[in-house]
Amino acid sequence: MKKHTDSVNKRLFIGFSVKKQHVGYLADIQQELTSIINSQAVAVKPSNFHMTLCFLGQVFEHNILQLISEYDGLLKPTFTIQLDTLDVWPKPRIMCITGEAPAELMAMANSAQDIATRLKLHSSVYPYRPHVTLFRKAKPSTQEINPKFSPVVISPTQLNLYESTSTPAGVKYSIIHHWPLVT
Repeated sequence: MKKHTDSVNKRLFIGFSVKKQHVGYLADIQQELTSIINSQAVAVKPSNFHMTLCFLGQVFEHNILQLISEYDGLLKPTFTIQLDTLDVWPKPRIMCITGEAPAELMAMANSAQDIATRLKLHSSVYPYRPHVTLFRKAKPSTQEINPKFSPVVISPTQLNLYESTSTPAGVKYSIIHHWPLVT
């Protein structure tokens, strides 16, 4: 993608929304962790729970239609994933619930990253690990963080293009385009 300095840019990523029945359960897990996580950790608003497929970074507004067109061609199969492990990732400083990516999701993530790289957007240096972030500014704890919870089974029906906007009330994620997943 050709970069211009005369246009507004947007912070974008591609991912899957979390269904309402799972949002409440994840918020309950988050609440249980609040008393044992480091005091600087910031809880992600339940309305922002999502599972990222590919972070795109800053995209100029006039390039969004081209980006959507490129992702139109991405194979988008349905899949089911079980999120069953709590983890703290030191580099992005997040606490998340994660699980093992099924083959369909892994292939979609690799293809999505290939498109982002081809468009000269953000290119992740880490292999794809599906997760839902519960806390930002999280640090590994000296005590065991292992609350008992049932796995969260997610079966998305669509892939979303999100815009991340900073507001006085915190970050807000808005869906600006979506694609159905197909069986």
